Amino acid sequence: MLRIEKLNSELLNKIYVLHKQSRKVVFDTREIRGGELFWALPGTKTHGNQYVNEALSKGAVGAISSDPTLSRENVIIVSDTLKTLQSYASWYRSRIRAKAIIGITGSSGKTTTRALTTHVLSGLYKVSQPEKNYNNHIGVPITILNTPEDIDFLVLELGANHIGEIEFLCHIARPTEGLITNIGRAHLEGFGSFEGVIKAKTELYRWIDSYGKTLYVNCDDQLLITQSSIIKTNKIYYGTKKGKVIGKIVSANPFLNIGIKKPADITFFTQLSGKYNLYNILAAVSIGLKHGIPLRLVAQRISTFQPVEMRSNLIKLGKNWLWFDAYNANPDSMLESLKSFAEFAKQNRLFIIGSMKELGKESLQLHRKILDFVLRIKNNDDEIICVGREWKDLMYVLQKNHIKWFDSANNKDFLNSLSQYKDKQYIFVKGSRENRLEVVANKLRELFSD
Repeated sequence: MLRIEKLNSELLNKIYVLHKQSRKVVFDTREIRGGELFWALPGTKTHGNQYVNEALSKGAVGAISSDPTLSRENVIIVSDTLKTLQSYASWYRSRIRAKAIIGITGSSGKTTTRALTTHVLSGLYKVSQPEKNYNNHIGVPITILNTPEDIDFLVLELGANHIGEIEFLCHIARPTEGLITNIGRAHLEGFGSFEGVIKAKTELYRWIDSYGKTLYVNCDDQLLITQSSIIKTNKIYYGTKKGKVIGKIVSANPFLNIGIKKPADITFFTQLSGKYNLYNILAAVSIGLKHGIPLRLVAQRISTFQPVEMRSNLIKLGKNWLWFDAYNANPDSMLESLKSFAEFAKQNRLFIIGSMKELGKESLQLHRKILDFVLRIKNNDDEIICVGREWKDLMYVLQKNHIKWFDSANNKDFLNSLSQYKDKQYIFVKGSRENRLEVVANKLRELFSD
């Protein structure tokens, strides 16, 4: 596990003075509007030290840098800006007087669950959550530093692609409550195997068992039940058959209508598509109820929740429907999304399937599994397009089944060809973030909207 170094009190105080003067901590000068504290972090191509003067000229109150030549009254020089960020965030976390700090991780659904939970709790409380997809060794500390000390709740998303990362983030954030949405075959390249994924994700369970108070567990998920069974801390279960919160899908065409049966009967509509979102909703219901939000208010908050951009977005484009879920993809989330789409759209469909990244030696087998599923549900009036270099190894299958393949979403021939699919009533677009499939969604909006 990466080590969190302790900062001496003099340095802590100097940083804290600048921090309290600022309205926000940033590491990108494009976010500076005036009043920010700029943290000069190392990047893959450049170091933030190169932008300190720009940050100050744009109105930053100060900066944290590792370049001694930049030293001045409002520029604090440290030996390693990233380690200092993490150490200072860990120290500042002890000043946050929240009722709970909730850590959410999982192979899929964690962003939607985090956003849903925040929306529910915001019905009665002051709640902070990450901006954008801030869920790693940089994003979590930045989120903590942008959280007011008197906040009621901080809802964090904890991401990882290597064993030990979630434990490290827990040492910085020290969550008091935790939830794993699911454990699937994501980031296999970094974790080494599915067993590695299990070990990494359940670092959150072990942290809460040692230092926290409450776990929220989906009791329809046998793997989560097994992994949480050895945890002694308080557990709140939710599911479709048993648990403290029991709910079901009443209808799903095109958006979910949810029925809660326990702790009381209530039915409400949502603006979410995809049956897999039921568990994200039940998780948010469980957390809301645990913290005193009345069930009727929980339902009202969920019914007004807008889907997170690029996640389970169902968009009307003139006479067409676009199912757009392209922030990320792994084999499990891809299958669930395809199943939900197929239940919603029965025929006259266009499947645009982006490749899935970081699957290591299992990549070919798992891509073939997805392709086989799509071919099983394909009708005569459906079309399939695969996007991304990972599909190239299955070219013989693609050609045999008359499936078009493009190496990139930015391929001009691909984008120009989309106009010929205006007659397709239902369009499915999903793939890993690296494919940049938002380019496809934007082109479809341009072509198909009235």
